[in-house]
Amino acid sequence: MTWEEVTELLLGQDWTGVKAGLERITELLRLAGDPQKKLRYLHIAGTNGKGSAAAMLSEILIRSGYRTGRYISPHLNRMNERYTVDGREISDGDLAALARELSVLCRQMEEKPTNYEMLTALAFLYFERRKCDIVVLEVGLGGRFDATNVIEAPLVSLIMHIALEHTEQLGDTITKIASEKGGIVKQGCDTVLYAQSPEAEEVIRRICEEHQAPLVITDPSKLAVSDPGLGIERSGAVSPQIFDYKDRKGLELSLLSCYQPRNAAVVLETVDLLRRKHGFDIPEQAVRDGLRQVRWPGRFQILTEDPLFVLDGAHNPDGCQALAESISRYFGGRRIILLMGVMADKNYRRMLDIMAGAFDPADPGAPVLCTFIALAPEGNRALPADALEAEIRARFDCPVMSCGGVAAGVTAAREVAAAHAEEDPVILAFGSLYQAGEILEIMHC
Repeated sequence: MTWEEVTELLLGQDWTGVKAGLERITELLRLAGDPQKKLRYLHIAGTNGKGSAAAMLSEILIRSGYRTGRYISPHLNRMNERYTVDGREISDGDLAALARELSVLCRQMEEKPTNYEMLTALAFLYFERRKCDIVVLEVGLGGRFDATNVIEAPLVSLIMHIALEHTEQLGDTITKIASEKGGIVKQGCDTVLYAQSPEAEEVIRRICEEHQAPLVITDPSKLAVSDPGLGIERSGAVSPQIFDYKDRKGLELSLLSCYQPRNAAVVLETVDLLRRKHGFDIPEQAVRDGLRQVRWPGRFQILTEDPLFVLDGAHNPDGCQALAESISRYFGGRRIILLMGVMADKNYRRMLDIMAGAFDPADPGAPVLCTFIALAPEGNRALPADALEAEIRARFDCPVMSCGGVAAGVTAAREVAAAHAEEDPVILAFGSLYQAGEILEIMHC
């Protein structure tokens, strides 16, 4: 099987319009020997924050001496990113061999699995054969009918922040979406919930009560950030955030932005459950080192320092709300060059409205928007750059540019930054994880 055939098998199909259900992946895994039944899991759902929590937990568990698998969705550049064991991506050879094995099994099925179901089945096979002690398993979409929910009982179910997204598939209210996310809660299994809106919390409480699943909700009143980070140290490294959560003081977190300590609170509650109820030996130093050293590309990531170029994967209104808060925290009074590309099926108008709120001309301490650059990421789902440009012009009183592709947009942003070098502007790219992957590749990060 060539690499092109592997890519077509695992990524070639459009998942929209596919009938929801776990029947296909259940049958595929049965044919494969049910590898998912031989592993232990932390199962993570939510609208935003899943990947960050998965990265933190993996780093902590690896440093505690556990062979740790991690499955994420989507990837930024290469599908190998979806599968890591102890932080190392699956090799091309292993990925192709497992894809070939699954393709043979698929021929025995009357109803063929989707690409995502194939990707997920491959994860279970890979982690079982690598004899992982624990797998950090990120939900792709929703929860109840997501292919990862074929597992029987995780050690802990984690539910991150819930917001409106994929409303055609998951429902058009927070209550409906929370019900779908809460579908990962299993009978008697511990659940940790990111503290959030009363309607979302009420849904998850009810689901946990129905399943006799003990519930822990993070406590924002016990979370305090003493240093938001971003200062450039003499070594050239970006200084971490410093925060307290409950009895833990002076924690250092390498992931920047205002939302990451909130995500870390979910991680810390999960660590405590693993120790207290499941017998995991997780040294406190591993917790501290893991948070200080964790890396998660494309989430308020500093790509260059001169000019300061920040890449954030905010691709929905909830993500933009958190990004706008971070812009106000880190860049008050500074000039900003925004670079945005977005998928046409996203609520990009609401995203733009939220971002506009970060640039209040009546507030002397607010950041100042220097230029807004519209572009179009690769793929047929992308909103054309000229259509995005028109939406930007309707909301922002600043110079607006349109660039066809990501590379042209990055070049334009750098040129604007050079022209305003004496003002020390910040380039900030957001709008799509697909765009984030392209930028990382362009900038060799």
